[in-house]
Amino acid sequence: MSEYQKMISSQQYNCMAPELALLRREAARRYRRFNQAEEEAEQRALLADLVGELAENAFICPPLYCTYGRHIQLGKDSYINMGSDPAGQCPHSHRRPCDDWAKRADLYRSPCAGGRRTDSGSGDGAAGHH
Repeated sequence: MSEYQKMISSQQYNCMAPELALLRREAARRYRRFNQAEEEAEQRALLADLVGELAENAFICPPLYCTYGRHIQLGKDSYINMGSDPAGQCPHSHRRPCDDWAKRADLYRSPCAGGRRTDSGSGDGAAGHH
């Protein structure tokens, strides 16, 4: 079994194996090109070459940093904001569309407000940071 096969099956593996070093270098070359691209069409083409799956209307806003890239799966309408650094050793999937996150925004609480909602829907007049 190769070190790559061990890695993706969550077994102990040698991260310094030549086959993995080559894959990391290829991914770094690809994400650097993606990060430097200015046109969205070019970014999308480069992103499609980097990740394992890029569904309709899915996008990562640069800069992106990843170890292997090929294990990242972006479902339809997925959006990941700038500065992302997904752990690229094992399959990673982002399947929730961005509008689903907006619907769930009320689940996130500000630690500055003791866990209470801090938007106008809180009804308690608490002020906090978003």
